[in-house]
Amino acid sequence: SGIAYIDFGIDVSNIPYEDLNVLMLFAGIMTETGTDTLTDIELHRDIGMYTGGIKPSVLIVPRTSTPDMISVWNEKDLVTKLFISGKATVKNVKNLFQLYRILLTE
Repeated sequence: SGIAYIDFGIDVSNIPYEDLNVLMLFAGIMTETGTDTLTDIELHRDIGMYTGGIKPSVLIVPRTSTPDMISVWNEKDLVTKLFISGKATVKNVKNLFQLYRILLTE
């Protein structure tokens, strides 16, 4: 179909449990604010011009020793990941990765 769907995840399990609400807020506004090099308007323009959308999200799942036993005893039993999901035409995949880099580092 000529469209690449790319999910990129970062393990952020070292973020303290009490700060996870800040992480979820951060993920929610990643594409809504500007960066060091792009204003919010420029960021929205580039996302719209080069991609079919970029969506950050947070995944929090229990760490289990067996697949059929799910129990969380404390925050150290959680695996937390920040994901950025996006899609772009094959010719714009480089631009999609560039936007991922900007969102994660600036």
